[in-house]
Amino acid sequence: MDKDFISKILMGQASEAEKETYYRLLAEDENERELFLKTKELWVITSANNKISEQTVDQEFDEFWSKAVHQVQDNKPSQKLFSLLRYAAIAILLIGLGSLSSYLLLNSDQASNHLVQKFSAEKGSMAHFELDDGTVVWLNSETEIVLSEDQEGTRNIELKGEAYFEVRNSDKHGLLVNVGDLKIKDIGTSFNVKAYPDDDFIETTLMEGAVDILKSNNATITRLKPGENATYMRSDKSLNIKNVDVELISAWIDGKFAFRDKRLEDICLELENWYDVKFRFEDKQLKDFRYSGAIDKTTTVGYVLKMLKLTTNIQYQINNKPYELDEIIIY
Repeated sequence: MDKDFISKILMGQASEAEKETYYRLLAEDENERELFLKTKELWVITSANNKISEQTVDQEFDEFWSKAVHQVQDNKPSQKLFSLLRYAAIAILLIGLGSLSSYLLLNSDQASNHLVQKFSAEKGSMAHFELDDGTVVWLNSETEIVLSEDQEGTRNIELKGEAYFEVRNSDKHGLLVNVGDLKIKDIGTSFNVKAYPDDDFIETTLMEGAVDILKSNNATITRLKPGENATYMRSDKSLNIKNVDVELISAWIDGKFAFRDKRLEDICLELENWYDVKFRFEDKQLKDFRYSGAIDKTTTVGYVLKMLKLTTNIQYQINNKPYELDEIIIY
């Protein structure tokens, strides 16, 4: 395959049919796969560091291509590096419902062959991708994860935001989600983790299977059962476990806001994360008003507010600000 076609793949200009044909070639031809992965490694790292413009991309890619061909011909990647590089191909196969970006980061210690993959979904979007063993990860609005693999084959995930994991049972791969104060260890399962940096809480909800909640030093705190939700408060380091409706917790995957007896202030925080607006309560008592309902995320924030107004006594005013987040006043 020539460099112009690989350039189209890397720049996101190839059609779905072209990508499907090329990925099939990668699966069948080891030399082509090694060449592509090395080329992508050089391409992404240099692009991230130098902020390559569209005008200079052809010239830069010619240089990367020469380096990649030379490296693949002279130095085949080690088995460990190739094992990690498979995530580069996985990144290309991402299926996004909204805006999902990904890129590679390479450790400064080249001898360690330490490679990690970073994925993110912007505000107002969701996305998901699949790992090589069939594990599927969903990202909610304004979520970022960094994925790496240790020498034992455990996938380590650093999470900021909210993600849903459908993990395939595997003797070769474990999965550990790090959210700062806590770690969530997969035992072959489906689970949801909500850990936005600005929130005082971390929520883990188990749909199927089992997960262990660990301290940052890997000491086990508890093991969740299906239908259980563990809420950890950062302020006082308390952990509360309760039974919940898992369909409500995972409704965001189906593109819905779903609330059951939820505080209006907490609802507004979700709306802020999705619509990139800011809420302000003139009547502080309204923060504790509780609401139940389901609303599609494809609607506008104005429509959501109308729905809330129909079933409550709230009034609202939207202040459009050209250079700041639009402000919505609740009174």
